[in-house]
Amino acid sequence: LSDGGENVLINGGFDIWQRYPTGATIESVDSIYTADRWVRNLAATGATLSAATYLRRLEFDVDQIEIKGSPQYYLRSYNVITGAVTGDHLHLENRIEDSRTLANETATVSGYIRSSSAKTIPIRIKQMWNGITGSEYSGGTLTSSTSWGRFESTFTVPGITGASANPDISGDHYLALAFDLTDLSSTYHDFAQIKLEHGDRATSFMRVNADDELLKFINNQ
Repeated sequence: LSDGGENVLINGGFDIWQRYPTGATIESVDSIYTADRWVRNLAATGATLSAATYLRRLEFDVDQIEIKGSPQYYLRSYNVITGAVTGDHLHLENRIEDSRTLANETATVSGYIRSSSAKTIPIRIKQMWNGITGSEYSGGTLTSSTSWGRFESTFTVPGITGASANPDISGDHYLALAFDLTDLSSTYHDFAQIKLEHGDRATSFMRVNADDELLKFINNQ
């Protein structure tokens, strides 16, 4: 049975965007905050990004019918990657305070995705014990097409000591839900209504008042 309902993620609807300017060129190889709590995380040894790379918040047409709930915004990620080597990665991830979040629990992620061509996208779960080191696990995969499609994936988040007998839980530690876009160069991906919840069943995405969502940022500082 599922005890799901509340979205563990903050800003799963991309309503709040106070960080990196939407549409700006992003050629640097460090982590860039975009829509609040969402990070374009590029760890690169050999990889570089072209000037065509960008992240944008786009608005739905008011009469769109592909996604229920009348969402207002979606996020578009477009990356042109060259020179990637083994170990490089590019993730779009939402970071949640406390690396122990969901530890030893079943969780389900759901949402909508659309791409400029059909793709398979790995989902990654990261327990970052001190903001720098941690463990990473598979959260399954999702498939996309040129039309909006709903996805969901259920997985078990291991205990916090799964990869270390005594991890250093300190500093800005967090749990991250990440979409792995490393091998998907020169393709745009649109994300909407992303939800992570306790349990083994995906429930409906509920729009959150922007002021209420901002309070979550304040209460989770």
